[in-house]
Amino acid sequence: MNANLISLFIMLTVFGFQILENPLASTRFWKFIMSYVLTIISLKFLYQLPIFCGTPVYTFYSDKCNNEDLIPQVLASRIDYVIGIHKFSGPASYPRNVGIFNGIVADILLLMILLLHKQYLSKIGAWNYVKNKDNVYKNPSF
Repeated sequence: MNANLISLFIMLTVFGFQILENPLASTRFWKFIMSYVLTIISLKFLYQLPIFCGTPVYTFYSDKCNNEDLIPQVLASRIDYVIGIHKFSGPASYPRNVGIFNGIVADILLLMILLLHKQYLSKIGAWNYVKNKDNVYKNPSF
């Protein structure tokens, strides 16, 4: 839903690291991903405050703020849309005034899925899984 560098990092860690872990990824990996998603949601909420300008990007509110409408051709070159933390309402948003919930619904769904995954791993006993480095063929039972 939100193609940007923040979402790309999550996909690269899942496909580049988590799949290679055998038999399952460590607890530290899942805690890192959950804290990363929670941090991104917090940053997106903070950037929606009126103390930040939308144009020019990542500046505090001052006389330099422009209230010009954005055109879609400019978005590919704007750093806030490439990174993924941008305004979701007001004149500096595109599409215009979609609201904060529509802007972060994918991140909230991802965080809920990660929490459900943590609950499932805890339920089967794999959340506290300890790798046995002495013998690679011997796995502790859950």
